[in-house]
Amino acid sequence: MKDTPGNTVPEFKSPEEERQYWESRGLLAPGRRGTRGEIRPHREESIAGSPGTSFAETAYYQKEFIAVHLSDEDVRTVKFEECHFDDCSFVRCKFENCAFIDCKFDRCVLSAINPAGSRFLQPAFSRCKVIGFDWAKAGKLHGLDFSDGQLDYSNFSSLQLPRIRIVKCCVREASFTEMDMSDGIFTDTDFLGSTFFKTDLSRADFRRAKSYCIDVKNNVIKNARFSLPEVLSLLDGLNIVIE
Repeated sequence: MKDTPGNTVPEFKSPEEERQYWESRGLLAPGRRGTRGEIRPHREESIAGSPGTSFAETAYYQKEFIAVHLSDEDVRTVKFEECHFDDCSFVRCKFENCAFIDCKFDRCVLSAINPAGSRFLQPAFSRCKVIGFDWAKAGKLHGLDFSDGQLDYSNFSSLQLPRIRIVKCCVREASFTEMDMSDGIFTDTDFLGSTFFKTDLSRADFRRAKSYCIDVKNNVIKNARFSLPEVLSLLDGLNIVIE
């Protein structure tokens, strides 16, 4: 390592030397890796991008992205596997033919995203704001898991998503039409203004969920689980009088 005056970061002869430098200053947890597969201080807030691609590599494996902020960007054919996105924001971005496999998103914002054929396999979103996301434009979807977040104005129409998990979320004005959501878990979630139409909700768990409007004549709810008093809303549209 070559010393430099003042606060300038010194030059490093190897990634290991760089890791030791940041660890000694308390800016990097031992063994932690940054956004580009190189050792980076964990206080890094953004990554450099260029038109048409916002990531330097075409594939990332077990990398951690911290406080990455992108807006109005196109990200094409990038594969993320077992990656962790923490406190990131992606606004009005297009992810074209990308793949997110076993990735975790924590405290992230994904707003007005166009997934454009991208695959999401076993992704987990915790404490995230996923707003205006058009999931119907994605490629393969499997094992979607949302908890303690927002999914307002999202579109899930015409998708096959059995066993989807949406727990303790706010899901307002979202569209769930002509779908398979069988065996899904939706406990403690607010569905105010969301639309369920011609959707299979067999064996779904809506316990402690609220503000849902599900027409029993136009949706399948066989063996689904609900809680009082919200379950009484299922009687709406049956032209009956409860006294």
